[in-house]
Amino acid sequence: MESIDKNIKNIIKNIEFARKQVSDYQIIKLVAVSKYYTSSEIKIAFNTGQRAFAESRVQDLKQKQKELIDLPIQWHFIGNLQTNKINALIDADIYLLHSLSSMKLACELNNRLSIKNKKLNVLLQVNHTNE
Repeated sequence: MESIDKNIKNIIKNIEFARKQVSDYQIIKLVAVSKYYTSSEIKIAFNTGQRAFAESRVQDLKQKQKELIDLPIQWHFIGNLQTNKINALIDADIYLLHSLSSMKLACELNNRLSIKNKKLNVLLQVNHTNE
């Protein structure tokens, strides 16, 4: 568990070094992908200073949120969102959905968010080369 603490501190040190090469004013946020880690390990990372965590499975996200409800974690969802998981994701109250990949999914997400009178920050995946 000590290695989690050391690794995060080392990553932050490297990020800070790189950031200062570009700008003293740039703000960088580290989002730790926690999908292979337990709630206990996430808590160690949180206690080191890490605040944003990402999951790629809605059910794992909701379970970890439940187990870590006492921590003010900023949760992100990464990966492919299936239409049948939209309501569960909306109920999870995440900070950011990474990679909204289709118009159909965007419309369905928007409809369900409207019904629940909620909003969600998303990053759009754009295929600008028609690959």
